[in-house]
Amino acid sequence: ALPISVCQAPLPPTISAEMKAMHRKLRADYSELRICCSRHQRGCQVLLPLSTSSIKEHDDVCPVLEVPCESNPPYGERCIVRIERRAMKEHLEQCDLADVGCENEGCREYVSRKESVSHASTCVVRKVICDRCSIVSEKRSLRYHDKSCPKMVIECTNDGCAAKILREDLADHISCCVYSFIDCTRCQTSFIRQHESSHDCIASLRSKHQQSQLELHDIFRLLVQRTLPGIPPIDWTASTVTISSTDLDDEQVGTIVEILNCRNTNIERLSLSNIKLTSNAISLWTTLVRWTELKDLRISGAQLGDDAAQQLAVALRQHNNLRRVDLSHNAVGEEGAEALASALEQHRNLLEVRLSRNPIGLNGTRALAKALRYNQVLEHLDLSYTNMGSAGAQEVATTLAQLNSLRILDLTGNALALDGTQAVAKALRNHQLLRHLDLSYNLIGSEGAQEVARTLAQLSNLRHLGLTG
Repeated sequence: ALPISVCQAPLPPTISAEMKAMHRKLRADYSELRICCSRHQRGCQVLLPLSTSSIKEHDDVCPVLEVPCESNPPYGERCIVRIERRAMKEHLEQCDLADVGCENEGCREYVSRKESVSHASTCVVRKVICDRCSIVSEKRSLRYHDKSCPKMVIECTNDGCAAKILREDLADHISCCVYSFIDCTRCQTSFIRQHESSHDCIASLRSKHQQSQLELHDIFRLLVQRTLPGIPPIDWTASTVTISSTDLDDEQVGTIVEILNCRNTNIERLSLSNIKLTSNAISLWTTLVRWTELKDLRISGAQLGDDAAQQLAVALRQHNNLRRVDLSHNAVGEEGAEALASALEQHRNLLEVRLSRNPIGLNGTRALAKALRYNQVLEHLDLSYTNMGSAGAQEVATTLAQLNSLRILDLTGNALALDGTQAVAKALRNHQLLRHLDLSYNLIGSEGAQEVARTLAQLSNLRHLGLTG
């Protein structure tokens, strides 16, 4: 169509009336004039006003106008087909480059039609069937399924076993695998099943000597005589076991611990003096957990250190009947004392706590004082030579004010100085049950001594006072 327009300028005043009338008629005739679309021979039946703008507007919607394929992506291969606008929908339904959604449920990707087949086979959400157990899962989850598939063939998890079994049969295999660890029902020792026939624990001596009707304590006595000639006779089956020695090596101490492990009855009181546990400590703590009736634990001079003290604290949390604890002279520092304090905090019925000659320092003292603050029955507290200092003594004093049942208090050798001595003395003024007080070697000075004297005037039952040094 040719661009056509009619002049819309005003007519000059000199033009005749006849020309004006003719001009107006031409304008009216032109406004009613219609032309066919230039593509009417291809089927467009639209009649257009005779103006360039109308023709351009029609081109934007003309159904037979050839336009590029609408599937052209912003990148990659492009469709070069030009097609009539009215046939675009049908073309897009067949165009290989048109975007189509993945048919797999849950997949939000769009790919070209010719790539849809290959995408469907690689789609991460495509449902696949495990060829071992027939479980249906998404392809992206298949690698995780392999880690739990019951029909997956795996190797036995025991070191040294090369057996290959189905995962679902692993538990049954472990229960009979010769490389599995098992526990001796008599001495609780763990060993590999294939060594079961050669395991010879102390507890097994009883079954071997049933014909001679030896009692268990006789078997222990024979063993001690053979391996620990320096140990005096001990009734190893009694509820109280007390051992004191300074000449035992690790192997001999291990024998003692093994005998204690073999007991099938509770121990109520255990006292080990100057027996260096070192590598045997963990084994003994494991046994302590089984002695639910333990009331009195005394381990002194064992050189435990912080690590063994922390492990002991874990064992003590399992007990509810503990009444007396003596861990003196064990090289327990701040960290070990804090762990022990955390364990003792749950024991509100302790009668005696002794941690003398352990360098627990200020932090260890603070933790212990906090742990004992609500123990209303504590009678004996020994924190001598613990490096608490004046600040630590003030922490202890805060706790002492609430321990009205206290009978024995020993704070010897802690450099309490004036401030620490005054705090302790004031805290003890209402302790009518106190019978033994030792504040020796604390640099208390004359003023500190005067404060102690004022306290003594109110302690009518005091029988021993230590102020040496």
